[in-house]
Amino acid sequence: MTCEPRRVLLLACVLGAGIGLNPGPWLPRFSWDGLNLLFVGLIALTIVFAVVAAGIGMRRGPYRMMVLALAGLMALGVLPAGVLALVVYRPAERMAELESEDTVYRLYRVECDLLCPTRLELRREREFMSVVKLVRPVWYGEHDHAELRRSPRGDVEVVDGQRLLYRVRE
Repeated sequence: MTCEPRRVLLLACVLGAGIGLNPGPWLPRFSWDGLNLLFVGLIALTIVFAVVAAGIGMRRGPYRMMVLALAGLMALGVLPAGVLALVVYRPAERMAELESEDTVYRLYRVECDLLCPTRLELRREREFMSVVKLVRPVWYGEHDHAELRRSPRGDVEVVDGQRLLYRVRE
């Protein structure tokens, strides 16, 4: 069995998409938000390219036309979605930050405009080489403002004035 470059490229694209877009507890992200959009766009375009390359490499017949039609449909869905993401995208505003041993807890304000109300999001982040970070969303809340503080027991707390909204036990 030989390894054709097109099949290796398609497998690499699917694995990259799985790692980058997985719904697991830790999400790999770049420290600069623009690179996250570029990463997702490049994965989508690379998958379309790999499907086209696989279709062109097939012998003439109905399967080749189906693969090329699939690539065309994927491109028609990817390009408008990418343009829409670039136009609608608004980065989250960092409101507060607390450092722990090897992680950083950050409280963000996310504005979705029409899709959802303004909400707060608490994330646990681990940075590697100031370029890539692992992000784990911990808590979401539909509040206008809040603060982070450390309790006397060492827990991280999200508070609104004196009202406790969420506690992370360490």
